[in-house]
Amino acid sequence: MSNSPIGRGKAFFLRGATTRRKKRSDDRRSDLHEWTAAFGDILARAVPFVTLDVARKRLVAPFLEENEVALSVLASFADRLVCRHVFDAAVIPANTFPLLDDCVTRLINDGVFRPNGWRAGEVHGLAAG
Repeated sequence: MSNSPIGRGKAFFLRGATTRRKKRSDDRRSDLHEWTAAFGDILARAVPFVTLDVARKRLVAPFLEENEVALSVLASFADRLVCRHVFDAAVIPANTFPLLDDCVTRLINDGVFRPNGWRAGEVHGLAAG
């Protein structure tokens, strides 16, 4: 190995390759969690500025499908919606509760709550290993 900066960088890279492979899936999961949380927050911020119809069709509907990532965005959206527009709010935007109802309906209809469904009662998600 050369003593040049490139040689030292290559040695560092090769030593850490095994460690990076192990961390890669964890990093992706962390990145995805951060992305879904941030995106849910952005959606929640937008809600007071659009009509209920626009919020339902354009903001929330794409995340009502049965998909773990979509459900993670929806969970973040619901959490941030309540924190931003319900807790200590002088005026709650009119579309807040109907959108929260859509979120609850989606959750209740999830396959995990079907008594005879595959993996019934087993709750999984992005945070699970």
